[in-house]
Amino acid sequence: MHVFFLGGPRKTGKSTLLRRLQEELQFTQKAYFIEANPDAEGYWTKAWYSRYGVDAKTSAQLVKKRVEYSSAVGFALKSIRNLLRNGYTVICALGGLPSEENRRLISEFTDECTVILLIPSTMEGDIGEAFEGWRSMLSSLGVRFVEMDAERAYTFIKNKVKEGCSLSL
Repeated sequence: MHVFFLGGPRKTGKSTLLRRLQEELQFTQKAYFIEANPDAEGYWTKAWYSRYGVDAKTSAQLVKKRVEYSSAVGFALKSIRNLLRNGYTVICALGGLPSEENRRLISEFTDECTVILLIPSTMEGDIGEAFEGWRSMLSSLGVRFVEMDAERAYTFIKNKVKEGCSLSL
């Protein structure tokens, strides 16, 4: 099977895209959905701590203090390997930063993955820097990646999963 990694700077819609694909595909396709945000910037972090009245920035800092990322990445790697071995297509939202943790996740699956690099609505400031960092990291890994907005990515991945992941781009 195949792994689709969703990468790109914060605010590009990785978590929202993952949830939309899950709603569309979870009961009709052999697909599994993982939110593997090694930088603790994703939706799940914000949702988890919003229960306790903590803002998103504080919640990310709290998660970063509590989670040992090498073990979290190790858990994600094992999970993805097992899912692939059992015939699943895996759709995995990564963190918003081109980090060593994201590099490690992607590099383990270069022959069986496509990275969807989500294009931000603005390239200003740190968002533009992060986008260029993603491009650079993915190019250095020699991994197959495509750049597109979240709406186009939704249609692309949905169709590829339903087709059985034929990867002609």
